[in-house]
Amino acid sequence: MPKLLLIIFLVLIIVIFAVITASLVANYLFNQKVKQELEQLLAGSGDSVGQIIEKKDLAGLPLCVQNWLQYSQIIGKERITTVYSKQSAQLRLKENQLDACGNGILLYHKPTGLYLAG
Repeated sequence: MPKLLLIIFLVLIIVIFAVITASLVANYLFNQKVKQELEQLLAGSGDSVGQIIEKKDLAGLPLCVQNWLQYSQIIGKERITTVYSKQSAQLRLKENQLDACGNGILLYHKPTGLYLAG
């Protein structure tokens, strides 16, 4: 009987070790893939550098959006095509208690987007 318990215990330890190892390897590979995609998207982000926004570029937009863009003085400025943003969050689910934290990376490059939550 003690031999059987020892075998069960060893098998349980091996299974737990395998699950933890697989999880760590999968997390590492996922982060490497995201990093690679992020570098590829950023490498192609300079395609429209130097393009200036003109009044005719606003023609197909709703009137309220056109008015807002004119009011914000965007006409005559360089076109923005890529946004890269790092975010961090803290969620307070109960008063005076910090329950959850997180980080994220947002990359938007027309017409693709990439978001990594950590």
